[in-house]
Amino acid sequence: MTRCAIYCRYSTDMQKESSLIDQEREAREYAERHGWTVVGVYADAAMSGGSFNRPDFERMKADANANAFDVVLSESIDRLSRNLVVTAGLYEELHFLGIKLFTIHQGEINQMLVAMMGMVAEQYVSDLRDKVKRGQRGRVLKGKAAGGVGYGYIVGEPGERTIDPEQALIVHRIFNMFADGVSPRTIAKMLNDEGIPGVKGNVWKDTTIRGQRDRGTGLLNNDAYVGRLVYGRT
Repeated sequence: MTRCAIYCRYSTDMQKESSLIDQEREAREYAERHGWTVVGVYADAAMSGGSFNRPDFERMKADANANAFDVVLSESIDRLSRNLVVTAGLYEELHFLGIKLFTIHQGEINQMLVAMMGMVAEQYVSDLRDKVKRGQRGRVLKGKAAGGVGYGYIVGEPGERTIDPEQALIVHRIFNMFADGVSPRTIAKMLNDEGIPGVKGNVWKDTTIRGQRDRGTGLLNNDAYVGRLVYGRT
């Protein structure tokens, strides 16, 4: 019996959970045609193919080391990774363990295919990055935000932002307390003690408030609060 592990992934909010379902269905059908038994499914939702830290990707590698399967199957090379180093590393790890790597689109993967497809996937990421930067610059030149503008704002259509009334009161309060000599650490503690959610619902930390002046991070250094949009600082 050939034991098969399936790996699925999609990268952005433009795709949905149904993408994982579709990928798994196609992979199961492929495995069935080859007489393989699916013993595990690993899926990373809304995770970049260039990321080194994908929970189920790492879990799959750990299970490979535990001899949990004989074959890894994915829809395509770029589902596994869009980073040539990561793809090549996975292939070498699996090859060393005696585990074969297959994709629905390319069949069994060898070293030459890893190099070729990995380079194509990496070039795609590079081109996409350039297009994203170009779009961001275009929004900034129109007086819009390039991306997120921080706590106290609601981001709608690309570059459009409105003030969140409830969070705006907290922003005013933080600035007033700091102006009165209260330290960022004390401010963070007070907000946490009152149960006020921080940025993205996280707890408040002194670094969230003070940030780094040279990088323009933290509430106290955010130029958006004085009506300036800054792009490309880092």
